[in-house]
Amino acid sequence: MEKQIDSPLEKIETDNGEEAKKYYKKMYGDLGIEIQKKPMKILDNYDVSGDKIINVKMGDRNDVLGSIIDRKDKEAWIKPFEHYSLTILNYSILPQAGGMNNTKRYLGNDRFDTFIYALSKYYVGEDALILNSGAQRRDISKCKKLDNLLQGSGFETVYNFFAQIYGFSDPLLVNSMIKSGSKAIMTEKDLGNYLKLAVIFWNKRFDSMLDQNVIELSKSDKRIVYDHFNAMWAGIEKDLPGTDTTLKLF
Repeated sequence: MEKQIDSPLEKIETDNGEEAKKYYKKMYGDLGIEIQKKPMKILDNYDVSGDKIINVKMGDRNDVLGSIIDRKDKEAWIKPFEHYSLTILNYSILPQAGGMNNTKRYLGNDRFDTFIYALSKYYVGEDALILNSGAQRRDISKCKKLDNLLQGSGFETVYNFFAQIYGFSDPLLVNSMIKSGSKAIMTEKDLGNYLKLAVIFWNKRFDSMLDQNVIELSKSDKRIVYDHFNAMWAGIEKDLPGTDTTLKLF
């Protein structure tokens, strides 16, 4: 397999494998996650699965978002982006109740910002996107179980949900995702804004995981990761011009 980049963060091929689960145990200890069971369980015996948060196949003509961009002369930042999309920074758990893990996949072609947008609508009473999307083969009891989960267990707002599932609190980032997630991605500029949000998310999640000892790295290794984030950011701004200048990496 071609080596993509030198990074102190290991590549993890699947969101439900043993490598991911060792991190989930550290990340979700307060939720009482039982990682040895299949499926994994949290809270009041709710099944959960792993989830790949950001999904963009750069330059893939069969990928709605990835087909917007031509990879030519952009590998310097696309390769780091693809590497970090396969690290623990880009994996989380999601409840399986009501097909929520599938809901994210089908909303906006697995766009993370659109998922956060749909959750924000749910928490102000506009709940169709969250409760009536996802897997088709299910009975209404599973939708009700998801509704009960999202209304309790500390998930009473989109901001609380974000903080508990992704491990850090940042209302301004959540608001930026809600705004972005409400709009279609049709142009390189639109895609650039979405990719910028992804890098911001990874950067903030990286800081949080360091603070919580989910990830332990030397000072020099931390610098390597930050340098990769900077390279991705600079590449996006160069190759996808016109992106939102109010978005800041640091």
